Parts: sequence; C-alpha cells; structure tokens
Amino acid sequence: MSIKLCDEEINAKLQKDGDSALHIAAIRGHLECLESLLENGAQVDLQNQSGQTALHMALSRGHVDIAILLLGRGCNSTIQDQNGDTPLHLAAEKGLFTIAQTICQLNIPIDIQNSQGLSPLHVAARFGSIEIVRCLCLAGLMYI
Repeated sequence: MSIKLCDEEINAKLQKDGDSALHIAAIRGHLECLESLLENGAQVDLQNQSGQTALHMALSRGHVDIAILLLGRGCNSTIQDQNGDTPLHLAAEKGLFTIAQTICQLNIPIDIQNSQGLSPLHVAARFGSIEIVRCLCLAGLMYI
C-alpha cells in the first residue's frame, strides 16, 4: 500500500471529533493501513478531541495486534483521555492481559488515576480481570 501525502495531510483531523487517518485505521483494525501511515510520517501519539490516541482507539475495540504494533513504535502509553483513562485502564477493562503485561514491562507509571479516582488495578478488579490484577501487583502496584 502506498500513501503519498505530506506530513500535514497524513496527520489531518478528518472527522469533526478530531480523528486522524491513524485513529480510523486503529479503531477499524486495519493493520496494514496503520503500518503504512506510520511509515509515512503519521504521529503515533496524536490525540483527538476526546484526548484519545490510536492506542486508546485500538484497545477500545480489542485490537491487540494494532496495540502491539503501536507499543512497538514507541507510543506514549501514559497519555490520558478526557476521562483520565490511560491505555492500561482500557486494557484492564477489556481484560487484555497481553497488552497490560506489555505496558507493565515498559517501566512507566502504572498507578495513574482516572477522573473517577480509579487506577488500572481498580478497573481490573471491578471487571474481574484476575490475571491483570496479578500482573499489576507483580509490577509493584500494591494498593487498592
């Protein structure tokens, strides 16, 4: 797939909610398109009007392959959306153990609280994601 756009166009907000082509590819699970966009200069951490990055969008739909690619490209997994949720909050909510484990291994803060005062550990416990609770505890987050 070939994409011939200048940097400004590739990062343009295409929808009224501020989604870029990267956001759209992430939420729809279009891995090859997302790879091509990144190779052609798409900003991996671009946020829409809700503060969501492509990683937030991919996780909201459970697209693990997209999330792994974005994490491998060095996206910032501590960015909070307008609800204060980080990608780790979303992984905990969706029970995406592989993603939670990958984020925990990045040696970044994993106890960030969202606007409701909930950490990813709280979210994992609330949604019954026992493996993620264990993962977070092993990563050093020992309070609820």
